[in-house]
Amino acid sequence: MNIVDLPMEILLLLGTFIFKEDTIAAASTCRALRKALASLLWDQLILPERKGFTPVDVNILKKNARFVHTLTYLTTISPNYTIPFPVLTSLSFEFPSWPTTSPGTITPPDRDDYIASIIRLCPGIQNLVLTNAVPCPSVQLWETIFSTLKDPQRLAVTRMDPTDNPSMQAFWRACSRFEELELIGFDILSTNDLPVTPFPRLKRLTHQLNPYYRDSIGQEGQLTWIMCCPNLTALEWRTGNSHFPSRRLVEAIRQNTWPNLESFQLTGADLEDDKSALIVQHLPPLHVFRLSSRSLSKLSFNRLQQRHFVTLRILDLNGCALIISEMVLSVLSGCPLLEDLSAPYFTARDLRRREPARRAWICFGLRRLKVYIVRDREHPHADQLVFEQLSKLVQLEQLELGHDPLRDLNVVLAQNLRSQGALQLRLDSGLDRLAGLKSLFAVEFHGTAQTMRVQEMEWMMENWPELEEVSGKLSRNSQTHALLKEMLEKRDISTF
Repeated sequence: MNIVDLPMEILLLLGTFIFKEDTIAAASTCRALRKALASLLWDQLILPERKGFTPVDVNILKKNARFVHTLTYLTTISPNYTIPFPVLTSLSFEFPSWPTTSPGTITPPDRDDYIASIIRLCPGIQNLVLTNAVPCPSVQLWETIFSTLKDPQRLAVTRMDPTDNPSMQAFWRACSRFEELELIGFDILSTNDLPVTPFPRLKRLTHQLNPYYRDSIGQEGQLTWIMCCPNLTALEWRTGNSHFPSRRLVEAIRQNTWPNLESFQLTGADLEDDKSALIVQHLPPLHVFRLSSRSLSKLSFNRLQQRHFVTLRILDLNGCALIISEMVLSVLSGCPLLEDLSAPYFTARDLRRREPARRAWICFGLRRLKVYIVRDREHPHADQLVFEQLSKLVQLEQLELGHDPLRDLNVVLAQNLRSQGALQLRLDSGLDRLAGLKSLFAVEFHGTAQTMRVQEMEWMMENWPELEEVSGKLSRNSQTHALLKEMLEKRDISTF
């Protein structure tokens, strides 16, 4: 029996288990496989029109357009590709950082007419991405987006220059159709550019300030329009510290402006601890929390513990220079639903000094842990206690123990923590307790001065069957490091 005698459905299923390049190689062997695997080959399509890339034949494209779900245009655009894609749901335009011209391609101002024509041909688009949207898309394009798309879900716009837009209201009107917005490098230049209507459909918002605008109404304007989104469930605001409207934000949260909020991430605003505490206290119970503030300390942390520990699934405390070891241990022993934790550090000494009942970690569903763990040189058995708690995290997939989280701490404190030494991934320190972490696929320990041996590497490869990536210097001895790296590479495990 030949493989092409199998039903087409079986061939298609087999194709989902191999890499894209292998799918292409299989399809090139015969017409039967090419026909069977067509939907996989054309599901995600990139159309580059630049030197070094072979253009896609328009006739072939028309024949297979019915399979395309995700379409990305890189750099300039060819008018030859103005064809319908019946099942297209995701459309991305990634323009260069500066205008380019080449024969047979469309450049501004005709660019927006072409994008609009594609959208009119593909009303089922749900995800729309415009990268380097300079010059600013026209009013006509925004009106096409508003009136054509049947069920738009997500709009992502990067580096849009509002100074080129004769009417920001057309942009806001288009935005009101989406459930998710991602606006990166975007600012509001005057109060006339603020939206005049609310956004009741919007649920998820990511907003990043453009630091190059000096004559904008800045963060005050951003907050004004964010307050027009009463049904947000997720807010990620990447802002700047200068002139941050902390009082207005606190008051908006106090007034329950976003009653459905489940995810709150605020970075770049270095709020005082008392203001951070008020924000934490009045937010609804959260699943995701990140507040990057060098002043966040005991008061804010206590409010976080009282208000959100029982609901948190993702917690990022990196960038909070005053978070101490005992606080991190309180998270691990107090957040039962936690799946992802990023924190500066904790020490084996603090874990040892805790009463046995308070040592136990309860976040059994944790999948990612990023924290620098300081060993206890005076009581080596304390490292065993760390491995004992780590062994409970049987769902863990990523373990990041490198020194990166220390970069936001006081320089003297960071140097002191490094001098005490990091947790060593060695069998004689307790590594063998982690035999139950069968889902672990990535381990990172940059800057931790590991002293692993051949037996540790053999143990890891035997007990962690999903291991794909090991990052960091494996041994301070260069020859041993080279030997261990070679062992990993022979098993197709990436090393960095």
